[in-house]
Order: sequence, then structure tokens, then C-alpha cells
Amino acid sequence: MRLRRPAVIVSVGMAVLAAGCTDPEEPKRPGIELDRTTAEGGAAPEEDRGLPAAPLREQWRADVTGLPAPAGARVEMVAGRVVVLSDRGLDVLDAGTGRPSWHYRERSRAVTDYTVTPDTVVVTTSATSGTRLRLDGARRLRSTALDAATGRTLWTDDRALWAADDLAGLAQRPGERREYPAAKAGTVVLKSGDENRPGLAGVDARTGKQRWTWAPQAAAGRCSFRPYDTDGSLLVVASDCDKTAYALDPASGRVRWQKVPGKGTSHVLTRDGVTLLTASAPGGDNVSTLVGADGREIWKLTSRTLSADELAVAGDHAVVTVADNDRGYGLRMEFVNLHTRKVDGRTDARAHDGLVAAGGRVYGVRQWIGEYQGFGYGLPPRLVPGALDVADPARRTVTTVPLPFAMDDDPLKAMPRPVLIKGERVLRVRPSGTALNLVAYGPDGSAKRARPVETGGVAPSDWPDACALTAKARDVRARDEVPKRPLRLGRVEIEHWGCRVTGPPSPLRLHIGWVARTPAEAHALLDGMSGGPVDGFGDEARAVKGLLGTWTYMRTGRYLVVLESSDTREGGFAQSVAKAVDGALR
Repeated sequence: MRLRRPAVIVSVGMAVLAAGCTDPEEPKRPGIELDRTTAEGGAAPEEDRGLPAAPLREQWRADVTGLPAPAGARVEMVAGRVVVLSDRGLDVLDAGTGRPSWHYRERSRAVTDYTVTPDTVVVTTSATSGTRLRLDGARRLRSTALDAATGRTLWTDDRALWAADDLAGLAQRPGERREYPAAKAGTVVLKSGDENRPGLAGVDARTGKQRWTWAPQAAAGRCSFRPYDTDGSLLVVASDCDKTAYALDPASGRVRWQKVPGKGTSHVLTRDGVTLLTASAPGGDNVSTLVGADGREIWKLTSRTLSADELAVAGDHAVVTVADNDRGYGLRMEFVNLHTRKVDGRTDARAHDGLVAAGGRVYGVRQWIGEYQGFGYGLPPRLVPGALDVADPARRTVTTVPLPFAMDDDPLKAMPRPVLIKGERVLRVRPSGTALNLVAYGPDGSAKRARPVETGGVAPSDWPDACALTAKARDVRARDEVPKRPLRLGRVEIEHWGCRVTGPPSPLRLHIGWVARTPAEAHALLDGMSGGPVDGFGDEARAVKGLLGTWTYMRTGRYLVVLESSDTREGGFAQSVAKAVDGALR
């Protein structure tokens, strides 16, 4: 039985607007034809509560259809709205319901760059010729500030955002994890627009009024500036004039500090005024440094194998993940006290798709949950759910919660940001044809006290013995528990979760992929995976091709079982084992 859920379909075709859909008092832009709607009401207040370390439930789902290249779209959550930015413009949904709120498009123009503040979206657009950006004097770059809640125009400017890439629109960068600097303090940075006197201008995001201008003393002729990844609390700029990184105060444009990054600088991150710089030293060591808003060093790590990777700030702690290059996926998470400038504690961690701070906690989403106990450290056990790590810097602890969806390879590689976290909401983003699938999740009140958290509230004793499930399979020559060590999910250990079954023409391996609370939850996990559906396996199944064979993810009721085999024959050994497992689970 295939379970289905209702969906909100957002139709965003280029229809002719009715008279009441536009705002007649908004400024008209000469030579630019607009297709837009606006919304009533103000911005929804965003509370800094954060998510509890507990199971999540689906709140709504929506499809934004007809996009030119969904994999190249960017998604932001701003002022109670979900903003989808693509080459054609902005499609905006209500973050609480998933229903359409407003949209903004400029005909024959594409979005090249954008930035967001707590209540404003600013985009830079360029004229197009067919599906490509114009590269001549007819580009007519233009920046437009839009109220995030209503979609009304606040101001326009002929200067481009400081991150503007004149050569590529969003659709021409699918899968690229390029960061677009935010403007947390409400200051938007534009290029000066004068090639003979290059520089930057700080503009009030709501009014468009210029607050300051800045250029390094070495700026002359064709000098370019590149923003580092910042939330806007401090504007860290790379200047190619003097190969120096400058940290600018967003309110005044004053230089707070300046440093010459190493030649091997891999990345620079700024969160809540704290900046992480990671570079290679001349001797081959990795040097990672935390710098405060005043330029003073807070923390430093020099190592040949270790390097800082991610940063978030919660309360009086900076949370830094440190990659161990000798251990593959292995990381550690360090809790750095910003007042004492010392490490209060550390714990094992995994690589995340960025860290987010909210409600005094830090959140990180990663592809897989669980690990082999004492063996294969850093190797994914190929469980089905993705993982949400909830770090509490005050207690120096990390709790891992299973996500209600899968995070397999294909969607991760296809989208620049496959998962967003904002306040008490998690948003899953997936491209599908010419549509973008959005699913919002929030705290599950009915499961708030579910224990253990690491299994989504399912008792470890509910996990079946993998080898015992194959008792009635035909042509089995041998069964071996593989791996022999327990599966570890945080503080929980699960025994007998994997098995190798020997039979013709070759052995296969199977393991328990997950045990959900209900069949509906198990279906949602399977439905979010890549690969194609296959018949003849349980209630439903999906096949994903691997390097050495095919991974078959089978659902029987609330159980998910994963089989790995090179035998894909109809009625073959792998299918006979799957049928035996299916029967044993009913």
C-alpha cells in the first residue's frame, strides 16, 4: 500500500495580472516590464526559540513549478516568508502555511545576485538575450529592494550588489555552494559603479539611503572586491588591490581590523562578529584562527592534519567543528568561550551542511545518522534518515535527532542548500523536473517526550534481528552477523542489525535501515530518496545503484530494510531473501 499526502501546488506561470494585484503607487522602472503581485500585512515576528532535541513532523508541502532550472534556485526564509530566487525572479510563500504570498519578475532579465536582511530582500538583475545574460553595455545591471512580507518595492539603484557576478545567473550555477552574504545589521553593500574609482557603498536596506563609502588606499584603476561568507554582523572583504582582508563595521564602514590571509586560505566565515580564518602555513601545517570583532585573536589551532571547518556563535560560546583529515569523515566539535578565550569542552562530531544558531543552541544537518561501534569510524552505516545534531554549548553536549526525510547523495549534490533551518522550522528543498519541492517540518508536540530521542522514540528492542529475518529464505548456505559490533545511535546501541547471507550466485548483505513509529513515517523516509521504484519488494521499494551492486531499500509496514547485491534477476536469490524478510516482518 502506497501512502499519499496532500500537497499545496503553487502555480507560478506568467499570467496577465489582474488590476488589483499590483501596487499603483510603487515607482515605475523605465524600460523594464514587471510581472508581479504583492501581499497585505506585515512581517511575522521571528522568535529566537530554536528547535527542541525531539522528533519533527511535517507542517506543509508545496511545489514551485515552471522554474527554468530548479537546481540553480536559492531559497531563504525571511520575515515569515519562504523566498525562492531563480533566474526569472522571486516566488514567495507564507512560511506558516506554504501558500503563495507574492512574486516579482522582470521580463527579459535574470537575477544574478541577492542579499537578505531580517525584513528585506535585495536583488541585482541583468538584461538577457534568450537564456543568457548580456555581456555588452546593454546589461543594465539594477538593484531592487523588496519588502519581504509584502513584496512592495522600497528602492532601486543602478549599482550592483558587491557580490554581483556579471557573467552568470543563478540557473547557470546549479549545485554550486556559493555563499551570498547576508545583511544582518540592515546595511546592504553595493559597488561604487565607477571603474576609475573602485569602492563599496553601504546603503540602508529599507530606505536606500547611502550611509558610507569605502575603498582601500591602494585602490586604483580596476580594483575588485570579493565578500567572504558573512551573516552581515561584520563585513569581511577581500581586496585584490593589496591582497588584504578588511573587516568593516556595517553601520559606519569603519575598518575594524585588517589582515593579510595566507596564500593557502581555504575559507573565511563570519558569524555574530566572530571570524574564522583557515589557511595553510609555509611549513605545510593548517592554521585556523578565530578573530573577534576588535581584531583580537580568540582561538588558534595549528596542525598538519586538523583544520577548522564550520562556525556558529550561541550566547558566549563559539562552536567550531574541526576536521581530522586522517580520519575521513571524523570531526570534533569545540566549544570556545568568547570571554575567557579558552576551550570549555569538545566532543566527537561529523561534517554538516553548515551550522545555524538559534535559541542558545547550534544546529547542523548531515547526510547520515549512526555509526559502527568501535569499527569503521567515519563510515556511513547507510541508515535511511538524515541527521539533525543539536549542540548545547552551555552543557557542552550534542544530541542527534533523526530527520523525517532521507539525505542521500543525489539531492545533496544537486542543490546548493538542500535543508534550511530558521527558528522552529526545518525546510527541505529538492528539485524535480521543472519544479522545486518544498516541505516544512516543525516540532512534533505528540512526540516531545519521545525516548530515546536518537531513534525517534522507538524502543531499541523493536529493531529486529537481521539474520533471523532470513530464516525462511531458500538456497541459503550460510548466515553471518555483519558487522558483529553494535550500531551506535548517540547513547543507544542496537545489536544484530546487519547480516551477510550466502547463496547462489553470490552473497548479499542486508541491514535494518530504520524502524519508524508508523508506516506513514517509514513511507515518507523512503519517498524522499533518489533512485527508482521497483516492484516485488515489500509494500514498496527503491533501487539505488552503487559501485559494487544495487542497494534496494524496502519498506514493510514501519520497517525499512536495506539489501546490497549484484544479483538483480527476477526471482533470483536477492529477491527470494527479500520476500522472506518481508514475510517475517508482517
